[in-house]
Amino acid sequence: MSIEGLSDDAFAWYRLAGPNPNAICKCTPEVLSKVGALGQAKYTALRAELERLQAAGELFAVDYTVLSGVIPGDPKEIPQFLPSPIALFRLNADAAARARMPITPVLVQVKADAQDLVLQPDVKKQYLGDAFTSADGAPDFSWLIAKTCLQVADSVYHQGFTHLGRTHLVAEAFATAAHRQLSERHPLHRLLMPHFQGTLLINSLASRTLIDENKPVDILLAPNLPQLYELVTADVSAWKSRDWSPDAVLARQGMTASEFPHMFPYRDDAMKVWEAIKTWVAAYMHISYRDDHVLLERDVEVQAWIAELKTTGDVKWLAEAWGPKGHNNLPLLTHLVSTVIFTASAQHGAVNFPQLSVAYTPAFPYALYSEIPTDGEPKTETQYLDLLAPMEIAKLQRVVFLLLSSVYHTRLGHYSHPLSFRRYFESRAARRAAAQFRADLARIGRDIDARNAALVDAWVEAGKPRKEAALWRYLHLHPDKIPQSINI
Repeated sequence: MSIEGLSDDAFAWYRLAGPNPNAICKCTPEVLSKVGALGQAKYTALRAELERLQAAGELFAVDYTVLSGVIPGDPKEIPQFLPSPIALFRLNADAAARARMPITPVLVQVKADAQDLVLQPDVKKQYLGDAFTSADGAPDFSWLIAKTCLQVADSVYHQGFTHLGRTHLVAEAFATAAHRQLSERHPLHRLLMPHFQGTLLINSLASRTLIDENKPVDILLAPNLPQLYELVTADVSAWKSRDWSPDAVLARQGMTASEFPHMFPYRDDAMKVWEAIKTWVAAYMHISYRDDHVLLERDVEVQAWIAELKTTGDVKWLAEAWGPKGHNNLPLLTHLVSTVIFTASAQHGAVNFPQLSVAYTPAFPYALYSEIPTDGEPKTETQYLDLLAPMEIAKLQRVVFLLLSSVYHTRLGHYSHPLSFRRYFESRAARRAAAQFRADLARIGRDIDARNAALVDAWVEAGKPRKEAALWRYLHLHPDKIPQSINI
C-alpha cells in the first residue's frame, strides 16, 4: 500500500520511511547551487528564504542530477524518458504537525538543466502570487507531474543502486570470500553463514530472470540495460571505497539524530538494530579471540578472507584501514562483521520490503512515457496521464514487486542448525550472547510498536480514520520482520 499515492504528505514521508531512505540529505550551499533556476529574478524572495533555511540546518535535498545524460531504453519499442531532478524539502513550519510529519516539500527542478522550477502550490502562492490553475480555470497538474518526475528518478536509483548494488552485490563479495577462505569449523564461518544463506542463489536467479535483456528490469527501468550495468558497477565500487555502516552513512547524509532531532523512522529503528548487532558481534568476537589481537594475527583463515576482500572483493576502505602486523585489528574486524550482518539483514529489509508500495505504479514509476515538460506552463490531466506506463507495463510492475516484497524467510537473531536437534552454537557463552541478542531485538520491537501506536494516534487526532492512520506505521525494521539474510 502506498499510503496516499503522491499527496504532499506521502511524498515527504517516502523520504523518511520509503524504499530509499538514504537519499535525503541536509542541504549544503553546493547542493542548493544545483537548483540553477533559482537564479531567476522572480525567485529572489524564495531564494533568500531557502538560503536562510539552509544556514539554519532546516533545508533538505534529494538530488538525482547524477542521472543527467543517462540514455533511456525503449523496451517493446515504447520510448522511455528519464528525468534528472532535484527536490527541496524544509522542516515543517507547523510545529504541532512536525511530530507526525517532520518535513514538507518546497519545489522540484525536474531536470538538471531545467530553466524553471515547479513549486509546491502553497509555496507558489506565497512567493509568486499565482493560483495553481491554468488560464482557463482548469486544475494545473504541474506539481503532480514534478513529483512524479522525482519518483521516477528515486525508483530507478533505489532499484539499481540502493537495493541491487549496495545490498545484494556488496553482500555477494563477502559471502563468496567467506566460502572460499573460511572453513566450516571456523567460528566466523559459523557466525556469518546464516547471514549469507540464499544470497548467492537469489543473485544468480535474479541475473537470469530479472536483470537481463527483455526481463522485468530491462522493461521497467528507464536506463538502457548496458548503461545501467555500468552505473551500478561504478556505484558499488564507490560504495565499497568508504565505510558503509549505518552511522557512517547517516553522518554523510547529515541526518544523524543530533543533526536532525526529529522523527526519521528508518534512522531511528536502524540505529537501534545496529547497536544490538554490534553488541552481539562484539560479544562473539570476545568469545572467539579473548580480546587478544595476536590470536587474530595468527588466524590464517581470517587473514586470507581479509586479503581477498581487499583485492578481489574491491573493499577499498578495508585495504586502507586494516593495519600491518602487530596492529590491533580486532575492533575493525568487529565493525566490519557488524556492518556485513546489518547490510545482509536490516538494510536489505529496509530497502526490499517497501516494494509492496512500489507495486503501485503511479506513486513509484520507473520511467516516463512522454517528453519531460520543462517549459513552466500549466499542465493538463491528459499530459500527466500520458507520462505514466502503459497498462501492460504497469501490470508487470505490480506482479514483480508484490512477489519480491512478500517473501519472508528466517528471522534476525534466530540461529538454527539444519539438524533441528543440534545446537547451532557449540559454545555455551555464544548461546548466552545470542539469547541476549534476541532479547535486545525483542525490546527494540516493543519500542517500535510504541512509536507506531503514537504515530497512528497523532494521525487520528489530525482527522484521519484509524484504519487509514495505521498505514503510516513504519514496520520494515521491526525485528520480527527482518530476515537473517538476503534471500529474496
